[in-house]
Amino acid sequence: AQTVDVITGLGFPYTLALHGNELYISENLSDRISKIDITQANPTTTHVLDDPFPLGMVIDGNELYYSSYSSGKVYKADLTETPLSPQLVVDVSWYTSILLIVDNQLFIIDDIGGAIVKVDLDQPNSDPTIFVQGLSAPFGMVSDGDFLYVSEFDAGRISKVDLSQPNPVPTTVITGLDLPVGLYLNGNFLYVAYGGNFPNGKIGRLDISQPDPTVEVLATGLHDPQLCAFSGLDLYIVEAGSHFDPTGKISKLAITQAVFSPLGTVCDNVSTTLGGASPTGG
Repeated sequence: AQTVDVITGLGFPYTLALHGNELYISENLSDRISKIDITQANPTTTHVLDDPFPLGMVIDGNELYYSSYSSGKVYKADLTETPLSPQLVVDVSWYTSILLIVDNQLFIIDDIGGAIVKVDLDQPNSDPTIFVQGLSAPFGMVSDGDFLYVSEFDAGRISKVDLSQPNPVPTTVITGLDLPVGLYLNGNFLYVAYGGNFPNGKIGRLDISQPDPTVEVLATGLHDPQLCAFSGLDLYIVEAGSHFDPTGKISKLAITQAVFSPLGTVCDNVSTTLGGASPTGG
């Protein structure tokens, strides 16, 4: 299938978070979070906030949570305020990566340590605790409310973890993948971004309701795709581009026969996040 450029000239975009018609973008090279209006035919970026290395994002209600990769901190900002006034949520003292919120638990990927930690947002000043460890370069994560799905870059696999277990053990969903990074869950379809420079990057999906799922490739020839977000039947894709030049872009792909989840655990008007790749992993 053919992708269509939405906006170009971005500084190594990494994560997308959708809030109504506004698509928020973390731009690592430009040290900022920006946004675009996806209802516009030719959108331009609007500056949201500055950060020395923004990476993961998730929107919960009107609050934008984002990770500052180099500082090891996670912040939140009320999107109804002008200007935004970020507040520290947690300092984990290691490189913070992709974020996810499930039942008011904030999950944070430690890609270098091969672990996922969680923070109880109901408890002020809560310390992070290890949720699962022993992962092989975890990059992306999503949840259906019962399980947390995580891509393991070095192992070329996707695993799942039971959220109801106090000491969960990952189980394999699929193996043999080529550089799996960003994940997005929409109904039974798990969308996977495969990292890699042009023309090796691609987007695929698998039906996780099947006992032995296989990947259906939807788009190829992408430039280091990282993360995705849905709006209607349009799948928005981050193509990171170069680490050194503002060659990144957002493209989109029309998806037919999409299945929409009633849970809204990943990307809807309440909470939006997408797992993706570490800047250290390629």
